[in-house]
Amino acid sequence: MFEKDFLNTKKKPFLVNVVFDKKSSFILTLILYLCLIWCFSFYTPKDTVTVVSGDFNSTPSISYPGWHFYNPFIETINHYQTTPISIDNIIHGKTLDNQDLAVKVNLSIKINPSEFAHIAKGYSSVDAFKESVLVPALHEIVVNEIKAIKLKSLDDNPETFKTQLSKALNGQFDKTKIRLLYLFVVKIKLDPNK
Repeated sequence: MFEKDFLNTKKKPFLVNVVFDKKSSFILTLILYLCLIWCFSFYTPKDTVTVVSGDFNSTPSISYPGWHFYNPFIETINHYQTTPISIDNIIHGKTLDNQDLAVKVNLSIKINPSEFAHIAKGYSSVDAFKESVLVPALHEIVVNEIKAIKLKSLDDNPETFKTQLSKALNGQFDKTKIRLLYLFVVKIKLDPNK
């Protein structure tokens, strides 16, 4: 009998027939659609911008908080914090009359969110930009301002030094070609040991 069934070519092959009703088809389609959206989208949280850069884009695009779409095959995304950058450094230098002086500078800097496309071209994070651009610029400016003043005049009128330093900082940071929303000198302490 087995041989007879085996040789019977008129018998239909064994197939799994799956029948979907309209409700099951709709749910399956919806799940596939949501999976595709999830794979081709990203969320940018508050106080963050996302830079989307691709192989074919010469200029990365900026995405502000919310849901956004991208092509994960040719584009990459990097999130950057837009909260103010705080720099708190003690910088040592010699005055014009060859006296040692230590200056503690506390800055708060906010970068214009549209500038993160330029930052993304050369830096992996805001901290990398801070450490390689902002902190060296601050150090250079403070040392140059210390060299240009006598300790005696500094003791007589420390506010003049602070004003000159603030102007020099704004001028130097303008040269970075990155527009800042604000640069606020929180505190300048001329002798941090006191």
